[in-house]
Amino acid sequence: MSIIGRIARLFKADVHSILDSIEDPQAVLTQSLRDMQEGILRHETRVKETSGAKLRCQKRLSDFARTSDELRSQTELCIRNGNDSLARAVIRKRLESETEGTLVAKHLDKLTREEAASQALLQRQREKLSEIREKAALFQHAHADVDAVSEPAEQPRPISESDIEVMLLAERERISRESSGSIVSK
Repeated sequence: MSIIGRIARLFKADVHSILDSIEDPQAVLTQSLRDMQEGILRHETRVKETSGAKLRCQKRLSDFARTSDELRSQTELCIRNGNDSLARAVIRKRLESETEGTLVAKHLDKLTREEAASQALLQRQREKLSEIREKAALFQHAHADVDAVSEPAEQPRPISESDIEVMLLAERERISRESSGSIVSK
């Protein structure tokens, strides 16, 4: 490995180490949860837009069916009255309407599949967010427990000179008893 490559790796490692020490895990976790929530909201908006487009397609299909029925009746009327040229014009309109209706039906089918897939994806995203929120709560709880253990609840009182004197007298007395006890044992 070249010297420049090694220096680059060392620099990269130092930068990552600095970033790791700067980052607050709690803040990063909170921001990640916000980002996931925003992503879900964007996806929900897309699902609503797809549902709206689907409803518009269904209305258009209904309109095409009604128009086709009217044109069929007009074609019948023209043929009964022997007006073939007018019947041809009405048939042309009917065929154009049915062709456009077929395209709208295909588009509706596509939207229906997209909506189902989007709903499934949205459900998975919500479940994932819920899981991560639960884990985050556990992390926050564990982190709070660590802070409670590492930081005493109250500050120790300062040690006074009289505390030292009392302890010194107690130690002298203990040593004196031990010394007299060891003499008696011998």
